[in-house]
Amino acid sequence: MKKKTIILFVLVGLLLICSCGPQNPKEINLTYTENDFENISLYINDLDLTLDLSNDQELKDLLLSLKLYKNNSTVTVDQTSEYVLSFGNYEFTIYSYKGVNYIDNDNEFDAMVLNDEFNYLDELFEYENLNFNNYLQAEKIKVFNSKNDSAEITDKVDFLEKLTAISYIKLNKKEIFNLGDLTYKIEIDNETINIYDKYLVIGENLYILVEGNFSFLSSLKFSSSSGWLPWI
Repeated sequence: MKKKTIILFVLVGLLLICSCGPQNPKEINLTYTENDFENISLYINDLDLTLDLSNDQELKDLLLSLKLYKNNSTVTVDQTSEYVLSFGNYEFTIYSYKGVNYIDNDNEFDAMVLNDEFNYLDELFEYENLNFNNYLQAEKIKVFNSKNDSAEITDKVDFLEKLTAISYIKLNKKEIFNLGDLTYKIEIDNETINIYDKYLVIGENLYILVEGNFSFLSSLKFSSSSGWLPWI
């Protein structure tokens, strides 16, 4: 009987030790509120690209419900930063193994999440560099500026060479991005490319520039035209 009692006490002691271990890490008090979400930016390390996520209500809801815990692990991990999510005086640096460095004003924490909440950031874009190489055999090219003035492209080789130097990626959740004003529209055969500063809209899809730009379009000679703007 004594043996059974001793074994029982040992088991209870082990359970108490386990309950105080890394299985129950200490939760970090997150002090930000929705008022801090006026400007939210996401830096994507591998692409050297920053997205403005200030209109992403789903992300705001995620941040307000987020539970962040102190990471007391002594295991050394090769830390490669994937993202830096920042707003106000707060910043999350998110690593490839989903560990987190969290800055709250003057306080800094080595932290972690338990349910891979930051996987949401992977859904915002597609990790594939795209280009305009599929237009190399184009027969007709026409460009319109913001006033609907048009320019016919006669030297297609030079134009396409400059166009194919540009690369971009696809953005999902098109509704959360503020495109700004339309600056140019390019018609290539039967396809239209709408250009908004750093964004592109081709068909129903939204893209963002990763490399190169459309500054060469400003050197084109546009002739004024009348009529309504087709993209309004």
